[in-house]
Amino acid sequence: MLNCPLDDLLERHEENKGAAFEPDVLDSLNYLKTNDFPKFENLRTKIKKSGCRVGELDRRMKTRDPSASDNETDIDKVVACASDAELFSDNNKRAYANYIVKDAKHTAPLGSRAFQLWLTQKFLGENGSAPRPETLRAAINTLEAKALFGGKKMPVYYRLGMQEDAIQLDLGNDATKIIEINKTEWLPTKGTQSNFLRPDGMHDLPMPVEGGTIDALRLFLNTSSNEDFVLVVAWLLAALRPTGPYPVLALTGEQGSAKSTTAKVLRSLVDPFHGNSRSLPDNERDLFIAANSSHVMSFDNISFLPKSMSDALCRLATGGGFSTRKLYSDDEEQIFNSVKPIILNGIGNYITRPDLADRSISVKLKTIKSSDRLSEQKFWEDFENAYPKILGALLTAVSHGLQNADKISPNALPRMADFSKWVMACETAFWERGTFEHAYALNAENQLDDLIDADPLAIVILGFMDGRTLWTGTSSNLSAEIKLYAETTDQTQMVLPVSPDALGKHIERIKPILRQKGINISRVRSNDKNRTRLISIEGCVF
Repeated sequence: MLNCPLDDLLERHEENKGAAFEPDVLDSLNYLKTNDFPKFENLRTKIKKSGCRVGELDRRMKTRDPSASDNETDIDKVVACASDAELFSDNNKRAYANYIVKDAKHTAPLGSRAFQLWLTQKFLGENGSAPRPETLRAAINTLEAKALFGGKKMPVYYRLGMQEDAIQLDLGNDATKIIEINKTEWLPTKGTQSNFLRPDGMHDLPMPVEGGTIDALRLFLNTSSNEDFVLVVAWLLAALRPTGPYPVLALTGEQGSAKSTTAKVLRSLVDPFHGNSRSLPDNERDLFIAANSSHVMSFDNISFLPKSMSDALCRLATGGGFSTRKLYSDDEEQIFNSVKPIILNGIGNYITRPDLADRSISVKLKTIKSSDRLSEQKFWEDFENAYPKILGALLTAVSHGLQNADKISPNALPRMADFSKWVMACETAFWERGTFEHAYALNAENQLDDLIDADPLAIVILGFMDGRTLWTGTSSNLSAEIKLYAETTDQTQMVLPVSPDALGKHIERIKPILRQKGINISRVRSNDKNRTRLISIEGCVF
């Protein structure tokens, strides 16, 4: 029996680089492609790895195949170059590709510069020239359709991903450096990795080192108390999970309290990025667009948060996307679903709304004496030396948290319950049980006092109800009485709502913080025939 021309093709190709282009080999490849396509693809890949220009091989095969179309376009050729990429989409209907470069997996959006360069390089290697820009765009549109309608649905991640019960940490742009954190340890992984996106501004994390302690971090933070240090570490532990919700870390302090430096240190331990901090965007659309390029968001020099931005930060921290009309489209909507760890820093109390306060950790930094200041160069040199062991200590606590997560069942969870439960699972790697709960409860009390101090109406109502157990009346009655109270107690400088309607709306906003001070406000109807709407205020006499 005669041997098939394909039997020893790879061996013959090592000696003769033209072996794959012999007529009998081309005919056999065409036969194999028609009758056993998976086997053909496997052989074609091996031929390619041996150094053969498979783009030219495909063309030669077509000339030998009478059934092949003579109308193959450059677009078809570009699309064919992506045959070994894995096309898929996420839940937001964005298209991506997984592809291999130097034995390492890379993930990129199909429209990204990274994927276009990879595809161009593939086309160049197989065809000897680069595709025209319009050809490349048309081919990517075709690949996008394949990804959206024929590919898998898979999540993509920045920096942190999940594989079964293990967390994976991407150390940076070297795609081979992935750390797996499981219930017993953390170590460089050799298994399947998550789909990690690596934007241009991403900086590398160092390879973590075992044997460090979390107390080494104290030297690089300017926290005012041990409780604040515990809460900052709690934020880091939350940020080292691939899924939220995450608390907003609000750093405050006078000029010279190292707010920006502290924010940079914290971000560097999770997701170092070019510039690290930026100004808060002008609108929520830009905020959610910015959230699509990194894991951690850090915003500098906050002095005031308008209601719309406060609400947007709440959604970004705990989940709840943003939709807007797509640019250059009349009726197509673009949806952004992101949940991100957030750092804010600024002078004074800029968190003045209860819903954002409930999702925040407020940490006040102390002013640094001139005698205690270090040069920038010395500070960052010291940090770079301690960096790997501090990161290693944090990853050890994350592993500890994975081991203990199912064992945490407190009688009552504080606000941000998922975050609180996670930190409780991690904390005994560093401290005694209850250390975090104590610090978090104290922080909540301080935030409540800050919210009241920032709201003149809350201050006046607390004073007005001092010594009373119940007050009932209309919005107009209450407006008149609290204005009279403010005048008689020399609080006329308080800026109060100017109308009964504005007063009612403002009360609805501050009801949660007054409730925590023992003041319950409700809406009731009178018993008369008019069923007048009344405000009922119940208070406690201490």
